Amino acid sequence: MTEIGKLTEKEAYFFLDFVGFRIFGWNLVDRKKHHPNSNAAKAVDKRFRDIIGSQPSVDDFVEAAMNGKPVHLLWPVEMQEEVKRAIQSEVPLTINEPTSDEFIRSMREGGRTDWVIPDFIKEIR
Repeated sequence: MTEIGKLTEKEAYFFLDFVGFRIFGWNLVDRKKHHPNSNAAKAVDKRFRDIIGSQPSVDDFVEAAMNGKPVHLLWPVEMQEEVKRAIQSEVPLTINEPTSDEFIRSMREGGRTDWVIPDFIKEIR
């Protein structure tokens, strides 16, 4: 992944959404590998809840992004590599990949017309 550098406040909030969508998208991909009622699927869900429950505050995330610091380092050490992978890797289910045309179309259909991919996100792709 290309380092994104310092972001504006608006870009930092966009990046916060992007990271959340990527983490959620990867959770869906990982969960689909298992039977819905299996212990493995339950473990994937637990891991997702742990990652979301350990996410930094919005203010800390935005501040780090605006200062050009790697945001995955805001999570506990044992989660940093997984969060980094989620940020750096496109979600294979295009409907859940925030840079895909399908995702953008579904966002617009849902009423969110501000989802436009800025240049710094295009560099991550």
